[in-house]
Amino acid sequence: MKMNIYLIKRFILFGGNLELFNFAEYIIKRNYELYIFTEELHLQEKINTIGTLKENLDKESISYTSLKKLSVEELNPFITTETIGFSLSAPWIFKKDVIDLFNNRLFNLHGSRLPKERGGGGYSWQILSQNRLGGLSIHRLEEGIDTGNIVLFMMIMAWKLQKKFVLVIDFIPRIPI
Repeated sequence: MKMNIYLIKRFILFGGNLELFNFAEYIIKRNYELYIFTEELHLQEKINTIGTLKENLDKESISYTSLKKLSVEELNPFITTETIGFSLSAPWIFKKDVIDLFNNRLFNLHGSRLPKERGGGGYSWQILSQNRLGGLSIHRLEEGIDTGNIVLFMMIMAWKLQKKFVLVIDFIPRIPI
């Protein structure tokens, strides 16, 4: 069974980095509802010449919520049958009760090739190994770290890595639910 993009009206993004900011802008330009859950460390991270993630989100009037930990009580009001969630460098390990809220519509955007390059530091390992071929793996989020079923994979040349996350919306109809 595949997800119909036309039934998705709301995106929830977890984490924080330049890719999250770019993805958020892309979602807003396509008139989807957007909620961002991040935390203070990511908000204070410099992501571009404009400044920190917080400064960029504020400049573009993109609202966000800073949380120390994820909880069902905090997230439940934002999740409907028309919601899809994506984790982008999120600092949290998602617990089963939070994952279950999304009813198989919670995914991780992993900036490298899975299962070969699980965990953090994918870009650093790519640079150290002088590998110019990167990837974007989208996998269903489960309790383990980068262990969920891979639902979409794209090979991407290293110099195109900056733009890869904005391609995801175009591929959502290919993601099986």
